[in-house]
Amino acid sequence: MLITSEENKGVGWEVVGPLILMPLKRLDDIEKERSMGISAVSRMLKEKKGGLQEKLLSAIQWAGRATTDNRKEEAFLLYAIALESLILAENEKDELLYRLRTRTSHLLGEGIESRKKIYKRLGDLYGIRSQIVHSGKYQVTDSDLGQMRFLTKNCILRVLTEEPFTSFESIDDLVCWFNDRILE
Repeated sequence: MLITSEENKGVGWEVVGPLILMPLKRLDDIEKERSMGISAVSRMLKEKKGGLQEKLLSAIQWAGRATTDNRKEEAFLLYAIALESLILAENEKDELLYRLRTRTSHLLGEGIESRKKIYKRLGDLYGIRSQIVHSGKYQVTDSDLGQMRFLTKNCILRVLTEEPFTSFESIDDLVCWFNDRILE
């Protein structure tokens, strides 16, 4: 954020929100290679939106808010909301945490051991989320926030930029993809 100083009659910069590395190079490379990424988001904003595109845009908006929030607990919760809004369908109220953990593990994990680690870690992170929401008495560590940020942003990037997700036309397509992974 641009700031001015009355004392020094000068102009300077102040960082607002957490400093994090954004994978802009990755988005730029994908953009050049497949006309995806930022162009895909831009097209979604201009075109008539279907259910899946609305979910993706919602997740991007929540993650964007989290990225700029300088309070760790609030940023953590905003990333959790972004992940939930992308991964869970609105009519799936039963066993939400199980679905979220399983689906995120399949979306990001490469092999059973990787999926087991993601499943466990997301369970731990959601324990933190529950403590914040229900008691308001949890101090989020930089590591916890970083891991929630990593999981959320990588899920968004994968659905936004990779096949088969980029060809999905509805939320049902995404739900079917998740169900196929679970039943394999």
